[in-house]
Amino acid sequence: MAIEIDSKVEKVVVVTSTDKTNFVKKVEIGQPVRSVSSGSSSITNLGGVNVSGRTHGSFLMFDSDQQLFTAQTEINSANNKINGGNF
Repeated sequence: MAIEIDSKVEKVVVVTSTDKTNFVKKVEIGQPVRSVSSGSSSITNLGGVNVSGRTHGSFLMFDSDQQLFTAQTEINSANNKINGGNF
């Protein structure tokens, strides 16, 4: 059985075998990419992230006022609850 998805920018054809494994037969999306570079490898270069106040043990938490993920060392919000699970 073949499933075909068509749009203006991409075409994907997926062929499903009898053992329920999906195989991608053909994918077309715009121009072919000849090489890929890793780009930025530091969290400080990510958009939407402010790590200027980071210290040892900091974590990222979304700040809705700034619309950014910011480096925090404490949770001062009633909206967050940490559950470490059962061990």
